[in-house]
Amino acid sequence: MTPDDFIAAVNPAARANAPASKIPASFVVAEGTLESGWSSSQLCTEAFNLFGVKADPSWAGAVFMLPTREYLDGQWTTVQAKWRKYSD
Repeated sequence: MTPDDFIAAVNPAARANAPASKIPASFVVAEGTLESGWSSSQLCTEAFNLFGVKADPSWAGAVFMLPTREYLDGQWTTVQAKWRKYSD
């Protein structure tokens, strides 16, 4: 997906939700860009997780396992993490 395609796909929902969330649409588009690599990340393409939201214990939906780097005990460590997986 090109940057223009990404913006065209995400911007309508970001603009529609801006009044309720009080988050400017431009911020939502920018964060989605950073987190998903313009929708090319594995998390985005396989789990439809645009913003890199982890599946904490309160999440009752599907999960997607993927390694990530966490800062634990004063050092960076690669760990398997549970991410929220969406159907679309």
